[in-house]
Amino acid sequence: MNTMATRRGRASAIAQAPDDSLSMPIVLGLFVFSITQPYLFNFGGFIMAPYRLLLLIMLVPLGINWLMGKYNGFILPDFLVIGHMLWMPVSMAVNGQMSGMPVYVGSQFTDIVGGYLLGRAAIRNKEDLIFFTRCLLIVLMILLPFAAIESFGKVMILNDIAQKLPFAEAHKRTTLDYPPRFGMQRAQTATPHPILYGITSALAFSLGWLVLRHGRKPVNGIFGRLAWSSGSLGGAFFALSAGGWMNILMQIGYLSYNRIFRQIGARWKLLLWGGAAFYVFLIFYSERPPLVVLSRLVALNQETAWFRYLIYEYGSAEVARHPVFGMGLFNDYIRAPWMIPSVDNHWLLQAMRWGYPGFLMLVVAAFYPIVKLGLKNFRGNEMLSDFRYAMIFSMTSFYISMATVAVWNIQYSLIMLMIGATAWLIKIDPPAPAGGGNEADTQAEEPVRKGRYTRFPGRASAAGKASPAREIPSDTPAAAARRPRSSR
Repeated sequence: MNTMATRRGRASAIAQAPDDSLSMPIVLGLFVFSITQPYLFNFGGFIMAPYRLLLLIMLVPLGINWLMGKYNGFILPDFLVIGHMLWMPVSMAVNGQMSGMPVYVGSQFTDIVGGYLLGRAAIRNKEDLIFFTRCLLIVLMILLPFAAIESFGKVMILNDIAQKLPFAEAHKRTTLDYPPRFGMQRAQTATPHPILYGITSALAFSLGWLVLRHGRKPVNGIFGRLAWSSGSLGGAFFALSAGGWMNILMQIGYLSYNRIFRQIGARWKLLLWGGAAFYVFLIFYSERPPLVVLSRLVALNQETAWFRYLIYEYGSAEVARHPVFGMGLFNDYIRAPWMIPSVDNHWLLQAMRWGYPGFLMLVVAAFYPIVKLGLKNFRGNEMLSDFRYAMIFSMTSFYISMATVAVWNIQYSLIMLMIGATAWLIKIDPPAPAGGGNEADTQAEEPVRKGRYTRFPGRASAAGKASPAREIPSDTPAAAARRPRSSR
């Protein structure tokens, strides 16, 4: 028994030991850098952007290695993501959309599965996550000056350059379709839409705040963290979108709440129950639906908040009419005559297109890592605890923003990469803290044990044996496995 327990402890220690080797730094770096490329190429209806070309090249080797179990084995989202993709052609075939199926399914498979597998392959340890965070924050800092020039000077430098590239098509200047806000133009920089720029920028905030402090050159102190997060904060601001602003505010709220109530083990259960109670309160005591009330609280434009509610109402009716196979790639749906066919809600759009089966597979794949990480007990390991919270805060806020916009392009691949990047954290199985239970995984230290059967060092144990006076720091990952055992 002791031998088996020792082996398990060593395996757990190895699983948590800092790995200084980067898994796929070149591919991961190129993928993140492609966020700065505001153009695409059209090959007979198949849209090829720089990020998609990279994913297409890597798709086969990533898929083979995944099938061989080289990326920390398998997790439930692996099969749900594949199932979501397989349901797409089924839905399109039922809706008589065979002609456009190969091009659309091929592009979506590259974006969704390719992005997800890249996350599984390229972010598998501490150094990978730190490298990804640095790359993302640096890219956002590169885009920040262009965003400021777009907002104040109304000059789209990146888009102007892209229009001069041979055979390339620059992203549509979507920001020009909107009136100025606060006297500024909404910045979209290298993304297809200002709100996509805003939520992409916001995605990196919690990562920068919690992950970089564990690098080889730690980023500590509020000013250092703010400096590294400048591209995230500035990008979310210059997008002038409620999606980006709400995203940042939610993450600040999560970070503050976690810090203030860190000694309370059930703090997240209290927050969830409190949020549920508030929603029920709105149902019974508000004159308008809770969705409208909450949307208007955060919306910069009250008309868009009401318009999104109408989209939800008409879209939900379409889901009820097509619950299993959805509508496929519809160009239109039943709605008020004056409404445009746009569906500014990614989750609703998936349900409308692919029915409940396709929708539920995607939703469970997205939220499964959040639940699994939330249930992990990283008490005594501040680094893993910070990594876990960084991923949960960033992804949850992004998911909520996806209820206000349909996500496509590299932004879709980016969030799929984040989902895949949680696998290594989910797979880590740290030793349970002494005494069991689900205590808070805060920075609180566990009392050092002097012996197994007595609290006094050097005193005889219950079996008449002397317990060694050996102190083992409780915050080391394999502390429980290395604790000395006295013979019975």
